[in-house]
Amino acid sequence: MKTNFKVFFLSVFGVTITSVFEILPWWFFCIPLLLLGMLITFLGWKVPTFIIGFLAGFSVWVIGNLYFSHDGNPVLDQIGAIISVNSKMIIFFSGLVGGLLTGLSLHTGHKIFGHENTSELD
Repeated sequence: MKTNFKVFFLSVFGVTITSVFEILPWWFFCIPLLLLGMLITFLGWKVPTFIIGFLAGFSVWVIGNLYFSHDGNPVLDQIGAIISVNSKMIIFFSGLVGGLLTGLSLHTGHKIFGHENTSELD
């Protein structure tokens, strides 16, 4: 259980720290999480990587969008007006996309080196 919280907070830190550098593309947060997934494998931690990664990414994207929408930034309202959707739905769907990308990145990093020795030749 402790390792789940460690991985969650490391994932949140990885997503948040990459968003500080505005020169990086928006999807760059996947790279540190891929590396974190590899580190989880090397350390031998048994954690549900996709679920923890999804929850970390979803929470960061939703909280970040809520902060910027309440900070007086009208971008979400403008996007909602263009596609005829409420800004709260845009916040939810951006959290869903961010969570899926984060969960898949962490899980992929875990599975790159997390292969079991299942070959019939051994």
